[in-house]
Amino acid sequence: MHELPEGKGTIEFLDVKRYVGLDIVYDPGRTGALLSFLAAFTGLMMSMFIARRRVWVRATTSTDHQGRPATVVEYGLLARGEDPRLRAEAQSLNELFTAHWASAGVRAQSQERAGATATPPTTDRTPSGPGHP
Repeated sequence: MHELPEGKGTIEFLDVKRYVGLDIVYDPGRTGALLSFLAAFTGLMMSMFIARRRVWVRATTSTDHQGRPATVVEYGLLARGEDPRLRAEAQSLNELFTAHWASAGVRAQSQERAGATATPPTTDRTPSGPGHP
């Protein structure tokens, strides 16, 4: 027992109560946040290391030089920046189209036209205009 100064009473130490502090954490969004981050990070890495190429295909009806109805298929390729593999892609597309249509019984183009479409012209110019200095 301990006396307080100026006769204000006494203090007595009786016991120490033991306790434990527990933190129970339940975070249901943690897995979803991790999966979203991994998907975004994977997409970012893919956009940085995979070459983007665009292909346009247009089919129109026309007549051939003998006046018979014909379908004309035109295609073009575009790479973002310089891509030396674009010419090989154009050649493989031409081979794919030719093999597919030959197996379907489509008549072949003339040699002059086939030679002109097999190797598309390339330019060393870059786009210009708004957004392209």
